[in-house]
Amino acid sequence: MLSNCRRCGRMFSKVSRDICPECLKEREEVFEQVRSYLRENPGSSVPEVVEALDVLLEDVVALIQEGSLILRDFPNFNVACERCGQPTQEGRYCNNCKSELAGKLAEATAILRKTKDEPAKGRYFLRG
Repeated sequence: MLSNCRRCGRMFSKVSRDICPECLKEREEVFEQVRSYLRENPGSSVPEVVEALDVLLEDVVALIQEGSLILRDFPNFNVACERCGQPTQEGRYCNNCKSELAGKLAEATAILRKTKDEPAKGRYFLRG
C-alpha cells in the first residue's frame, strides 16, 4: 500500500511502519548516537541530548515510546506521559496511567462478557 511518510511526507510502499526507509535509517542512526552519548554522559536529559547531538526531539521521543532505548541506568532521560504529564522512561504512558488504563480495560471486558453471556430477555426473533 502506498502511503506518505509521517516524518518527511515522501510517498513509500508501507509494510509495517508509518515512516519511509530513508527516515527509518536516519532514526537508527539517531538511536546509535543517543545510545553512545548516554554511555559517555549518563546524567543527561532529553533536551541536553537533542541539543548536543543536533537531532530531532521527535526522533528521540519516538525511540523512547517504541521501547528501543533501555533507560534504567539513565534517571534524567525521560519524556512526559501522554495522559498525565508525569515523567516516564518507557512507552507513551507512566506506570500509574498504565495500571489505571489496564484496570479500566479489564472492567470493560468483564462487562462485555457478562452482557454477552446473559440470556436475551424480552427479545423475540421472527423466522422467515
